[in-house]
Amino acid sequence: MAKKRTTRATTKSTSKPSRTKPRSDDFNVLEHLTLKNVRLIEVTAKLEVVDGKLPNKSAIESNVTIGPSEAKGIILVDGFVKITGHPANSPDSSSILLISTHFQCVYRPESLAVEDCEKQLQVIAQAGMVIMWPHFREVIQSISGRMGLTPIVLPMFLSKAKGDGKGRHITLSEKPEKMSHVPD
Repeated sequence: MAKKRTTRATTKSTSKPSRTKPRSDDFNVLEHLTLKNVRLIEVTAKLEVVDGKLPNKSAIESNVTIGPSEAKGIILVDGFVKITGHPANSPDSSSILLISTHFQCVYRPESLAVEDCEKQLQVIAQAGMVIMWPHFREVIQSISGRMGLTPIVLPMFLSKAKGDGKGRHITLSEKPEKMSHVPD
């Protein structure tokens, strides 16, 4: 009895696996991104006290930008939060508070090219800001406490998001109803 001979053809590819484009434009881009790192890029803090009047009235400003990295296949989401303050009853006073922070999320798309993420930049930017927000809260609370002020505690969540329609620059701005750093 003759044995059946089976032949199996195999090919080896030395090139990188091809990135497949999602079937539609309304796919969830976040399912195709891997967060590689959250970096602290810059912190600036300044407190000037004039006539013993500490800044106790503050405003918060935040925004996020997104773009490709110089390194191929990387998406960068840069988040910025700025706290400015002055004494509540002395707008003419030159006492000032400034805390400015910059964090960056580093994403690598998996199974799609960076260009395929273009239509969902606002989704990526908002998700990046949600990831960076606890870092902003910790840094600002720590720095304000080390300045001798009652620590500034940022709100747990951002509630407003405004975009330019293209998703390249998104501003998340809000004046919280109450910030816990105002001394009684």
